[in-house]
Amino acid sequence: MPQTKVLLVEESPSIRALIPWQLEGLDLAFIGTGSIKEAQAALRSERPDLMITEIVFRGGWRAGMQFVSDAHKARQDLAIIVHTAENVGGIADATMRIGAMAFVPKVSRVPNELKDTVRVYLPHK
Repeated sequence: MPQTKVLLVEESPSIRALIPWQLEGLDLAFIGTGSIKEAQAALRSERPDLMITEIVFRGGWRAGMQFVSDAHKARQDLAIIVHTAENVGGIADATMRIGAMAFVPKVSRVPNELKDTVRVYLPHK
């Protein structure tokens, strides 16, 4: 069975390195990108099965919201998980309305919350 391709969109190199470690054991192949522009190119060329993305980028949260909305419109079959430290002004609810399947805080009080969430949205191959 082929590995599930996960597009990981995160500006911080240390967090890009940490997330695959957190998701160890799920047989995932990561495509790490550090910007929206890189992620848009990877969405077209790599055809990932799942995307984990930050929402607050250097361009602000509106840039992240537009990216999630555009990704969902382009690939309605793509499971999108927003993973961020910011949840001000109802960003979590807003991301769900524009196409995200789940919103997981970077700092969680629930052990393995990201791993458990990713497991729910893994494609059944």
